Amino acid sequence: MTVPIEDLYAEALEKLDRWDLEAAEGLLRKVLAIDPEHAKAVNKLGVVYARRDELGPAEELFEQAIALDPNDPGPYCNLGNIYAQREWNDRAKDLYEKALALDPEHPNALHNLGVIHRRAGDIGKSVELLKRAARAERAQRREELRQSPKARRTALVGWAVVIAIVLFILYITRR
Repeated sequence: MTVPIEDLYAEALEKLDRWDLEAAEGLLRKVLAIDPEHAKAVNKLGVVYARRDELGPAEELFEQAIALDPNDPGPYCNLGNIYAQREWNDRAKDLYEKALALDPEHPNALHNLGVIHRRAGDIGKSVELLKRAARAERAQRREELRQSPKARRTALVGWAVVIAIVLFILYITRR
């Protein structure tokens, strides 16, 4: 029985979130063996290399991901991070702005562009972008919560526990 490619990709993302870079790389390579033009997998493989501080291979993978899907803001932002790490701030800024042209509320691009503006001494613009990034991040998390039955269930259980604790405290204090 073969595992569907999107299940492999989702598992790779989980491993990447946990910083299990070897497992994530193995899964992403399996995805790419099935579909060498899976732009998101190429991008995430670049993230694996970037987290290992292997900037050259990461840069090549981000460029490849952009070539495969020029409408995905993620690889632009990730390549901008490589340039920012090298202190090529003008190049990084251009890439963050390209990401924002594709998705004006891309949280990472907003945040990283804010950092670039802070480095340049433009504190006002930096604060504005960092605030937008925080709002975009919250909106993104709310949307993920709405779309994920598991996350929704976890949130409901969390609220049920909070309510139970409040009711218990009220019960104890009223005795």
